[in-house]
Amino acid sequence: MFVPVTYAQPAAPAVPLVPIEFVAGGTSPGPSAASAGAAQFGLATPGPTTPTPTTIVARRRKRGAHRLALSRSSSTQTFVQCVTMRESSMRWHIDDPPYSGGDQWTASAWQAAGGARFAPIAAGATPEQQIWVFERYEPSHPGAWPVTVPACS
Repeated sequence: MFVPVTYAQPAAPAVPLVPIEFVAGGTSPGPSAASAGAAQFGLATPGPTTPTPTTIVARRRKRGAHRLALSRSSSTQTFVQCVTMRESSMRWHIDDPPYSGGDQWTASAWQAAGGARFAPIAAGATPEQQIWVFERYEPSHPGAWPVTVPACS
């Protein structure tokens, strides 16, 4: 006889989750050079060893401090700038229904691309967030900007 198993949904956290950065801090004396060399090659070191204390500092990121656009290559950046320039003249927060944002997204395309996690429409998201969504959506949807993308490629 088959009995379905049900699981309770975890309760939502009482406090909203906040993105944090972990930074190693503090200093402590390390092992001697001889024992460090021995440890590198998997050799046992003589004498007792004590664990090295490590201090971890958690800092809250500043609001709006996004690291989404830091790893783009210059060719990708130029391509996105070209599309945005042709679509909205680099006006990231333009809202001209049914289109919004720097790349002139429709609300349904913005949500399908995953942009709703940043804002309900593209105009409400930061330029870095709009670029992040565009870079992930456009390669798998080449016909979404049928005139602009070929002109910028």
